[in-house]
Amino acid sequence: RKELNIPDDAILLLFLGRLNRDKGVLDLAQVVNNLNATSNNNNNIHLLIIGPDEENIKFQVQKICHTIIDKIHFIDFTDRPEKFMTSADIFCLPSYREGFGMAALEAGACALPTVTSRIYGLIDAVSENETGLFHEPGDLMGMADSILKLINDKNLRIEMGQKGREKTK
Repeated sequence: RKELNIPDDAILLLFLGRLNRDKGVLDLAQVVNNLNATSNNNNNIHLLIIGPDEENIKFQVQKICHTIIDKIHFIDFTDRPEKFMTSADIFCLPSYREGFGMAALEAGACALPTVTSRIYGLIDAVSENETGLFHEPGDLMGMADSILKLINDKNLRIEMGQKGREKTK
């Protein structure tokens, strides 16, 4: 967090994967922008996006989040995803299409609760209401509600993270 200038009291959402439309990262950017703009929310939600940009997604995220750009962080590549997973509060994978949710399993192994789309590949990697929360693909309100539920309940984040770690043993 220090390297990226993310305050200790901020909620850090993590997206890790290829940056393209199918991964839902633009939906996630819109949700983070909206949550930070809503006065009754924490307003200190940061988003860390890690992965190779395949479709000029970084520019589009910057455009969506231009008023909160100081809360959006990008890393093009890491060979140590666990380093970032252990620093984050919630792993987000709002994908429209997924072969297998390896990143969601890795997040669980790092005791990180997951908010993800209810799609093939992810429903096998995340146990609903146990290791993470689901929303329908493209459902921004559902995604926001799931993220807020975890933001507002630190004990639930910890419990889901612990169950995620146990599941991957």
